[in-house]
Amino acid sequence: MLADGSIIIDYDVPRIFAIDINGKKGPNKWGYDLFSFFSVSNGKSNLTLQGLGYLVEKGGKTTQQMIKSLYDDKK
Repeated sequence: MLADGSIIIDYDVPRIFAIDINGKKGPNKWGYDLFSFFSVSNGKSNLTLQGLGYLVEKGGKTTQQMIKSLYDDKK
C-alpha cells in the first residue's frame, strides 16, 4: 500500500501487476479504479510501463485510455 492509499497488486506472472488507484474504497472494478500494467526492460537499467487493454468491466476504461485522459487533463 502506498502513502496515498493506492494498492499495487503483484501477480505470479512475471512483469504484470495491477494498481487500485483508490485503495480499499469502491467501486473496485476493472477500468474504473483497477488498472493492469506490464513492465518492459530495454536491456539496460531503464524500465517502461505499458498498460494492458484487457480486464475492463462494461463502461470502464482500458489502462491506455486512463493514462491518455490523465495526460490530456494536464494540458
